[in-house]
Amino acid sequence: MNISDTLDQLRALQKVDTRIRALERELENLPQELEAAREDLAAVEAKRDQARKAKEEVELRRRALEQDIDTCDANIRRSETTKLKVKTNEEYRALNNEIDHELEKKSGLEDLVLASYDEEAEISARLKKLKGEAAMVAQGVEEKEKAVQDRMEADRREVAELREHRAKIVPGIDAPILRRYEGIRAGKSGTAVVTLIRGSCGGCFTQIPPQQAAEVKKRNSLQTCELCGRYLVWDEVEATAS
Repeated sequence: MNISDTLDQLRALQKVDTRIRALERELENLPQELEAAREDLAAVEAKRDQARKAKEEVELRRRALEQDIDTCDANIRRSETTKLKVKTNEEYRALNNEIDHELEKKSGLEDLVLASYDEEAEISARLKKLKGEAAMVAQGVEEKEKAVQDRMEADRREVAELREHRAKIVPGIDAPILRRYEGIRAGKSGTAVVTLIRGSCGGCFTQIPPQQAAEVKKRNSLQTCELCGRYLVWDEVEATAS
């Protein structure tokens, strides 16, 4: 195989490897995106659970207040009954004071009961809103799960196809060149072959000497960047890219 063909094979291999690398990263990130959506749902559900608990606490507090009101009524009735049996004005006044105290206490308790209904109504409205929000987020998670699953299956299929294609390219490259390619790729974030762009290395952007740039354009020898070591190839379109 001549050098020009080798360069084409190296570039084709790099294109395949770059795509595989991108797909593998996506396969790593997709579950994280799904987990983020699930966390959003869990956050909404936690708020809904807190609201439910708050509503239960209001109901419990109101029942306790209503029991206290019943106690006040019982005390008032007892004092009213006792008033019929007292023989002195002092005892009568004392019982009236007790009744007034219980009535005042009862009035305060009734205000708290009314306030609890307002509080419960506010919580119920929040619960209704959170229920709708949770349903919407849950639907989004369900759709996200399907989309992620479909995307992951498609990515895995494409990776498998690319690996098959890669296996057909590799035998056409001389072993020493392939070993160098793999070594560079491992140390340079997966990129071992780059195009010459405006006279600079497309990997590290170092300016390439004019004489070497001319050799890259001729495509009759393997040229590498003196700084990063990547293989340099020529592409008319990419060469003038901004």
